[in-house]
Amino acid sequence: MRRSCHRRPRPRVRFARVAGITAVLAGTWTLSACVGTAPSEVDPVASSAVAAGVVPGSPTAAVTPAPEPPAAMAVGDGAGAVAAADHLFALWTHARTTGSVAALTGTYADTCGICRDVTDRVVELAAIGVTEADGDLDLLDPTPTEIVPGSWFAVTGVLVEGPARLVDAEGVTTGTVDSGRYGVLMTLTWYEGVWRVESLDLEPPTP
Repeated sequence: MRRSCHRRPRPRVRFARVAGITAVLAGTWTLSACVGTAPSEVDPVASSAVAAGVVPGSPTAAVTPAPEPPAAMAVGDGAGAVAAADHLFALWTHARTTGSVAALTGTYADTCGICRDVTDRVVELAAIGVTEADGDLDLLDPTPTEIVPGSWFAVTGVLVEGPARLVDAEGVTTGTVDSGRYGVLMTLTWYEGVWRVESLDLEPPTP
């Protein structure tokens, strides 16, 4: 169902497109930058595996619950936007370490290319029995900006990715993932009590 910002005209949000970065997450993986200017249809499922909830080859997915949304996400303000950004990255870590992307469904719009890339990559690896171990994502110094009162927000900060290992279904390490540090520009909408990520740009932070 198409969602609007409380039936208001779509705000003209214009952020400069930043250069895409290449992050080594389970091999060479280009995370393309994306910028959204208005809410769009939610990507209902990234693949048929998402609909099942657990991707074949990911034995830990059935026993590892997804992180619960923090209490701050119940409010459509700047603190809620930061909490929603943190929660997305927590769900990314959960997906990458369990092979299940079910908890990501509906958390982002189809305008968020990086979000789709993460989901697709998890599904591809889980299909061959590969997940990640460790590799936590931490959002440092998050700063919210209210673009349209009560409905559109931006969050900036620095995303720190810890080193991780690629493991097969037997728990054997098959590769490693380098750590990384990226500047973040995320836009989010708040509608009918639900947060959704509309766009996410990542770039190497300025020294």
